[in-house]
Amino acid sequence: MATIEIGNEAIDRSGQWADDWTVIQLGSPASENVSVHTVELWLVSASTISTKVGSFYGSGTQWTNRDYESLGTASAGSKQTFSGLNIEFQTDDCIGGWIDTGLWERSTSGGSGIADDAGDNFGAGLQTYRTTYSSEDHSLGGIGESGWSNIAKVNGVASASIAKINGIAVGNIAKVNGVAV
Repeated sequence: MATIEIGNEAIDRSGQWADDWTVIQLGSPASENVSVHTVELWLVSASTISTKVGSFYGSGTQWTNRDYESLGTASAGSKQTFSGLNIEFQTDDCIGGWIDTGLWERSTSGGSGIADDAGDNFGAGLQTYRTTYSSEDHSLGGIGESGWSNIAKVNGVASASIAKINGIAVGNIAKVNGVAV
């Protein structure tokens, strides 16, 4: 299996971004279908009730949330790592996040850009986002595994094109019909 990183490094940055905005990182999208098992983020001030992170597909100002996990609260002042997740990403999906309270770490120049919209857009279908911050980055990234080394196809479909089997992310499957993946 190959390790796939999506989004940005969770680091201390020079700026901050407000709560209650859904923010999509436009740089470093998924290079292939992958199940993200770990999310890293850095906040200036804590998210005290709810934090959500997930995958988004679309382009320009039109984006749809594909899958997400609710992470609960998130502390501030250092990189926070959430493991044991199962967020489905397909090729070219971008990572996005939302916090109820608190502030994101952000860079205002030199970045790949963000799309943003006020409120919690997770599970909300197609939404229109602003794309006016073309050089910003937020401290939000995901890590996952993709591909199987021993199985090329499942039911005639290339394993690299499969995100889930029977509702289970491929990153969480060790064997298919007794064969190690």
